[in-house]
Amino acid sequence: MMAGGGLQLLVGTLLGELPRLRFDLISATSAWAFVYLTLIGSLVGFTAYVWLMRTCSPALVSTYAYVNPLVAVALGSLVLKEPVPHAMATAGGLILAAVVLITLTSKRRAKGGDATQAGGDSLRSSG
Repeated sequence: MMAGGGLQLLVGTLLGELPRLRFDLISATSAWAFVYLTLIGSLVGFTAYVWLMRTCSPALVSTYAYVNPLVAVALGSLVLKEPVPHAMATAGGLILAAVVLITLTSKRRAKGGDATQAGGDSLRSSG
């Protein structure tokens, strides 16, 4: 992320964007949002992702990509009182249901209760 940001800064400077940067037009809300996204969204989020990769199955870890936007919408609604349209709430419910199914399936497989695998093993041993 540091390399990507540095490269964008370099390209922007070479394209003459730096003199057009107006710090006086950046609101306090925008500045705090940037700080929050940088510290919490990137550093804490990435650290949590790396920890999950070490402790959970890849199927379970992949659900963070679905849950992360839902958390952002929920925080926007709770903290900033942003409206959540009906279609977005419905989509969020479907995403949560899918994540629950993935989580339950991952736990069942971890315990060795995968029905398809057990069925396949019994067919091979009887034939």
